[in-house]
Parts: sequence; C-alpha cells; structure tokens
Amino acid sequence: MKNLLFILVCAMSLSSCEEQVRYGNFEGQFDGQFEGNVVAPVAPVARRRLKSLVRNGSFERREVVGNNNWDVLESLPGWRVDRNQSDAGIELQEGLGIAGLSPSHGLFKVQLDAHAKNGFTETDVVMYQKICKLEVGARYEVQFKIASYNGNGATSQVEVFFGGRKVKTFDSDVRGWQTVRFRRKARAKCQKLSFVSSPDNDTHGAYLDDVRMYKL
Repeated sequence: MKNLLFILVCAMSLSSCEEQVRYGNFEGQFDGQFEGNVVAPVAPVARRRLKSLVRNGSFERREVVGNNNWDVLESLPGWRVDRNQSDAGIELQEGLGIAGLSPSHGLFKVQLDAHAKNGFTETDVVMYQKICKLEVGARYEVQFKIASYNGNGATSQVEVFFGGRKVKTFDSDVRGWQTVRFRRKARAKCQKLSFVSSPDNDTHGAYLDDVRMYKL
C-alpha cells in the first residue's frame, strides 16, 4: 500500500517524487552537482512517458561497424566533433565483447579517447550535440551513463558542458556503468551539450551511452 501511494504521488507531481529520491550517498533534490558514485533510482512513472530532447542518445546507426568491432568517426546522427579544439574522432564500438563492457542501451557505446586513425591526429575527443527548441528560463535535467576505462579514473577524465559552462569533471575509479544527472536552466533557445575528454592521448578513455534530456 505504501509503495502504491508513492507511485501515485510521483505520477501527480514529479517534484514531490524527486524530493524523496536517494542519489547514492546523498538525499534530496539533485541540482547541478555530482560527486563520487552516483547511483540513480528507477525513473518516476510520469518521467518514462516523456520524450528525450537528445537525438540518438545511445549512438545507434544503420551502418554497422561489425559485432565486437569499432571505428573512429567525425559524426553520428545528432552528434558532431569539434576539431578546432581537438583533432580527434568519436570511437564507436559495437557489440558486447569490447573491453568487457556491454553497451548500457542498444548495440553501441562511445569511447571518448579514440584512436588517431581515419585522418585524425589526436585521440581525446570533443563531441557535442546542439539541442534546440528550449524554453529560455525553464529547467532541464540531463542524464547519461558513463563508465571509466577498466576502473581507472585518472585516464578516464571527462568534462561535461552545457551551454558553454562546465558542469563537472568525471573521474571515477569505479568499474561499470554509472548514471549521472544534473539540472540547469536554459539560457537560450539552442544550447550545446558537450563531452570533453581530458587530453592525454593514451586511447584509454571513459565510455558514454544513453544520453537523455528532459524538461522539468
């Protein structure tokens, strides 16, 4: 009965549900900061009905690179690289057997410290998506799955930017996928969501998958 009542409250009001959610080792409303091991709860019932504003957040594509294979690309549907900041591509990995880490969602995942091939001269990628049709002043929640390379946070550092402002640097030593969420107000109708791999050019970077964005 208590669980049923909680679900009904969530369905009627996202805010009341979110205020009761536990995020890893802290509780309450999560507003733009994340530290340590962030463990996200099951999404509220009402949240599941919303459509993410991020296009192709799980990096799927029609042209396969081959099961348990990978390739380095300049773009994916919805995603681009900024070669003015780093001459690196997006390393797209397909299948379940690469680095012992299955994709969090779908058939593909991205590694943010790619190999210098296909005309690229660096490995640490700056990839972004320009998200438009935002309501200026409205609050949005961004969530994504991220995993360190073999539990090595030092070589897996990633800076996350929204609207040109850095949100946080991810450098966890925990193995496996972690869910990260943050909230921000839109300052323009179009804003970039960017993931920047810290430059070390060792091809051992963090993995990214299942990027989503919702209006609160």
